[in-house]
Amino acid sequence: MNRSAIKITKKQFGILLVLGVIQTAFQYYFFYNGLARVTGMQGAILSSGGIFFTILAAHFYYKDDRLSKQKVIGILAGFSGIILANWGQSLTLSFQWDGEGFMLMAGVTSAIATIMAKELATGIHPFAITGWQLTLGAVALLLIGFPQLEPGAIQFNALGSGLLLYSAFLSAIAFALWYSLLKYHQAGRISMYKFITPVSGVLLSAMFIPGESLTWMLVVAFVMVAFGIIIVNRK
Repeated sequence: MNRSAIKITKKQFGILLVLGVIQTAFQYYFFYNGLARVTGMQGAILSSGGIFFTILAAHFYYKDDRLSKQKVIGILAGFSGIILANWGQSLTLSFQWDGEGFMLMAGVTSAIATIMAKELATGIHPFAITGWQLTLGAVALLLIGFPQLEPGAIQFNALGSGLLLYSAFLSAIAFALWYSLLKYHQAGRISMYKFITPVSGVLLSAMFIPGESLTWMLVVAFVMVAFGIIIVNRK
């Protein structure tokens, strides 16, 4: 509707390049490589570490977004919900740099990118931030990954191509909405809503994957996550 809203300057391009490398290239690299080496329960808990790191970063970066008792209670409730949603999966106390370490690094890069995106949102349209950072970050990942691709590793049939486009559409919509929210709200408060993601993943598995079922633990998990969001955002 407003083509001028997605135009950027050379200086903004440089900042968006850094954001794309951190938000898309680094975070996805750490997240997927780390996820392949940890258990389901560890993956669910550690993947939410970005929420904690974001709230902590906002505490030191913004004077009006300090860590409070309400936020601590909310974080504990959110993490409890994730644990309950994944109850029954194995949980070990081992630590590997390329496993649990990578998952924690994914959380750190996510927090840094959130603060960067919020600062950029004041001068660049959220949709422009989304398009540029995903594209530039993806190029960086392809430069690393494509030369290592084995013959026949990826076959683009009709179903696979459709799912790839569907995934790209979901990512674009999710990031566009997230950056739009960051523009108008405190990072520490709205980051609490990200606790919904891993719990929703378990719920969707129960709905669509054969053998998975909805349990009372999952219901309690949603209640805990909802409580955490409410307690943090209550006025």
